[in-house]
Formats: sequence, C-alpha cells, structure tokens
Amino acid sequence: MTKPILFILLAVAIATGCFLLLGVLLLPALGVEGMARTMIAGGVSGGLIALVYFYMFRKSDAS
Repeated sequence: MTKPILFILLAVAIATGCFLLLGVLLLPALGVEGMARTMIAGGVSGGLIALVYFYMFRKSDAS
C-alpha cells in the first residue's frame, strides 16, 4: 500500500475516532455544549493528523 493511500485511511480513522470519542462521548459528559465540542474535537484530530503527516513524509537524514 502506498504512503498517500495509507495516510488518507489513517486521517479518516483519526478524524472519526476523535469526533466520536470527544465530540459525542467525553465533552458532553463534561458539560461542553454547542460549537465548542466541534472545534475542540476538530483541533485535536487536526493536530494528530498533522503529526502523522510529518512522521510519514519527512525526509530521511540518511539519504
């Protein structure tokens, strides 16, 4: 499997997991309502996806 396809699959899985775990389960239990739930879950998932991107596509120092 090529890296771009693997990255897209990981990005979708991370985004789905963050929105389900944070936006649906954790944040409502903590009393966070409205747009803040979406913004927090989106920020967390975006940060994780960025970390995965930089880890997968960084240039190797050995080459």
